[in-house]
Amino acid sequence: MATAALRRIAIHDQRLMGKVERWRPPRWVRRWMLLVSRGGDGPLWGMAGLAILVDGGGARWTALGAAALAALLGIASFETIKLSFRRSRPQVATACGAAPPKPPDRYSFPSGHSLTAFAVSVPLMHAYPRLEPLLLFSAINIAISRVALGLHYITDVIAGSALGTLVGYICLCLLQR
Repeated sequence: MATAALRRIAIHDQRLMGKVERWRPPRWVRRWMLLVSRGGDGPLWGMAGLAILVDGGGARWTALGAAALAALLGIASFETIKLSFRRSRPQVATACGAAPPKPPDRYSFPSGHSLTAFAVSVPLMHAYPRLEPLLLFSAINIAISRVALGLHYITDVIAGSALGTLVGYICLCLLQR
């Protein structure tokens, strides 16, 4: 039964990736997707961390500690899960009509970029509610970019985003005690 459900999910994933491959967006969309995807490699979170360190008030240490712990646990989680599932990445030209950027590893499930983006965002959103729209916008755009660039299936980013949210929440709870 589980195998049949996974096959149905894979069929839907493949169908969506076919649509992504045929989509020809404006050039600015590809540039935006590349920018946010590369920002999710670390520069975006490093800049956010520096800004909070400089002007984060009394919550800065708990927020930064929880975000850093969430990033580390997130990376360990997705690397372990990827090696367990060994799901190949989509083999598409990309939604943006060119070869996708070189992926950081061989496997697709779950999306490490999505997992890390949400894992880091959750404790920061809790500590700085006024930044919630910006952090959520960033995390969602990073997740979308991974599909739009042909690097992940939609289920990879959904799973990564959900796991990242859970990891971020757990780290926040641990450090608030």
